[in-house]
Amino acid sequence: MLGVLDTRLAGREYLVGDKFTIADINAFAWVSAAPYSGIQLDEWSNLKAWFDRVGARPAIQAGQNIPPNAW
Repeated sequence: MLGVLDTRLAGREYLVGDKFTIADINAFAWVSAAPYSGIQLDEWSNLKAWFDRVGARPAIQAGQNIPPNAW
């Protein structure tokens, strides 16, 4: 799947083109689990650039920094 995403992201900023969409949010959630499985994203340059770009968005950072048991 990571290779498919890498191919899709060739020449694009986001999965749907130049717009950040719910598709990026959805994919980011499970791609962010890859390192926990021992998979490094460095192998896929387009995917790694996208992951860094999406991860740098303030709303994404805020969502990742919610403390446990915040509800």
